[in-house]
Amino acid sequence: MNNGVHDLPPRLPADRNPFRTERLDALAFRPHHPDLTADAVVERFRAAGWHGAVVGPHGSGKSTLLKRLVAEAATGHRVVELFVNRQTPRAQRRAELARVIAAIDASGAHTPAAVVACDGWCHLPPWERRRLLRAARRARAGVLGLAHLCGWGLPVVYRTRASQALFASLVHELEPRAEPAAAHAAWSVARGNVRDALFELYDRRAGR
Repeated sequence: MNNGVHDLPPRLPADRNPFRTERLDALAFRPHHPDLTADAVVERFRAAGWHGAVVGPHGSGKSTLLKRLVAEAATGHRVVELFVNRQTPRAQRRAELARVIAAIDASGAHTPAAVVACDGWCHLPPWERRRLLRAARRARAGVLGLAHLCGWGLPVVYRTRASQALFASLVHELEPRAEPAAAHAAWSVARGNVRDALFELYDRRAGR
């Protein structure tokens, strides 16, 4: 799709594409407010007793911040990861929940004994969120959830926001010579989803 603008130079092989997945995954978290650093968000999570939610729309940086918070929590604490989405089958979701609860029940005597990092907190049914929170309290474990609209039983420690300025700064880091017109078109196609806009630029660089 060219949208009538100048595309980025096409047909780069996957291992040279500046927008390939491993480069996106390596991007550092960027707070939307200049006075709020990643360390400050970590401190919010710690101050909330290792219980908190990161809330925001699709593609706004929640997973990137989750990695930063998990890395901090992993210093001296066990991290148990849980991923669910709308398409996760019920049997698989329940099996994963049982695995997580068993893992935190077996944790040590640290505080927190473990931290559950749940990508897709809002996709757990309410009774499963309550079950996990009860298990976390029993085991003195922390819970960090990603959600779209609210914390769903967890205090909100950060709200991510997607903006064209944020997207532009990521593009510049990944490909300083990127055509501004192509980046603008990718942002428009993705309708404010930063990750989707970066995937769109990957396709342009691949000549798709």
